[in-house]
Amino acid sequence: MDVFIADDSRLVRERLASMLADVDGVRVVGEAGDISSAVAGILSLQPQTLILDVELPGGTGIDVLRAISGTQPMPRVIMLTNNPHPAYREKCRRAGAEFFFDKTLEFEKVAQVLRVLRATAPASAETVTADLPQSVSARLDTDWARHPAAASGPNLALASVTDTAVMLARQIAGCPHANLRLEPAGVATTEPAAPRAEESLLYASLCGEALAGQGLLVIDDVERDREAHAGLLACGQGPMRFFGAAPVVLSDGTAAGVLTVLDAEPRILSAGQRAAMMALARQIADGLELQRARQQTEAMSVMAARAPTRDALTGLQNRAALQESMMRGIAHASRYAEKLAFLYIDIDDFRGLNQACGREAGDAVLVETGKRLLASVRGGDTVARLGGDEFAVLVQGLRGAEDAAVVAKKLQRTLSMPYTTRGRRWSASCSIGVSVFPNDGADGDALLRHADTAMFRAKSRGRGGYQMFAAGQTRA
Repeated sequence: MDVFIADDSRLVRERLASMLADVDGVRVVGEAGDISSAVAGILSLQPQTLILDVELPGGTGIDVLRAISGTQPMPRVIMLTNNPHPAYREKCRRAGAEFFFDKTLEFEKVAQVLRVLRATAPASAETVTADLPQSVSARLDTDWARHPAAASGPNLALASVTDTAVMLARQIAGCPHANLRLEPAGVATTEPAAPRAEESLLYASLCGEALAGQGLLVIDDVERDREAHAGLLACGQGPMRFFGAAPVVLSDGTAAGVLTVLDAEPRILSAGQRAAMMALARQIADGLELQRARQQTEAMSVMAARAPTRDALTGLQNRAALQESMMRGIAHASRYAEKLAFLYIDIDDFRGLNQACGREAGDAVLVETGKRLLASVRGGDTVARLGGDEFAVLVQGLRGAEDAAVVAKKLQRTLSMPYTTRGRRWSASCSIGVSVFPNDGADGDALLRHADTAMFRAKSRGRGGYQMFAAGQTRA
């Protein structure tokens, strides 16, 4: 599968290319950093899959899709963004994108999806043989794309794919009847003149045998093989003489269903027909897994949209929202080769204030602290409450660690001004620990942990100060 990458960040393009180099059957054939280069490259190279940045110099990834809309066949599209707003997601889907991923939170999913897309791509003539025409095989893949479960419901999506799979199975085996039965509650399509009611036990037993063996089961003539299958064929004479079954098995070994072909006359399947039946069953399994991945992505998006992101008392970002902001900030800093500072702030002797003035006074101080912090940083910086009397500030676009020290001093001056609560003035101080990306950590967890360590070091030195993290520091 040929893949083309369009992203304005050279680092992102390099990271994608490196990750996809480990995906079997996937080849990056070109890349671009702007719209005009992307359109020219796609029209020239005609890749099967596009990975597009939502925001590109001169426009958007949607503009690229519009420019190549007449391409046949149209490539499959994966959109990447640093701003996964639902409105962007919907616009991209309307433009033809199948997948929409957050660069900072879901980057690794690109490789996962490409593995599935590669597996469900129309098979080549060498692997399909003449028994499975490529034009028909491609239709199964197209049906999965046209009926995403999130948009139409899983049963509607499976109904279309099931019909196509049944048609393919009849073509492969040359049989008049085919069934696809999916478990536990999939959609089953049964052709007219299916096995008679008295043969339901026979049919169910043979399907069970195919699933248990997880390999192709073919009985050229049921009547001739009746003695060999005496334990299964406890039924009377009937019209079913030929039976073939290919189990639909997911990558984790779960049996998802069985694809069967039936005939009232005996017949023999060639080696090519047998291989094509198993290939079709694998395509169905891969499609089911792709649909599952889509559903999981949608579910995660819904959960993320519903999850609380604000601290109930101060209205600042909470810890969960801060983690997401850190991921985005790190991605931005990586892209533009900037520094990012994480400041871990703890109000000194806050417990003494609570004991002396009460919890309401303490809450008032926390709210005021949040307001002071917000007023002391730029609009693009982040202020969050971690819990209790602990706050965090994320500062972007720094040139070096010395800039972070300047910010720490400014915040200390701001928070050292007396608080007035319930008619009483309270003199405060704070201890601040500072870590800097990428010097002190490559991810949010490391930055938070190291800033916390530096903050405890600042407290141990008498409070009211700040401390830059240094390798080898501990909380002691």
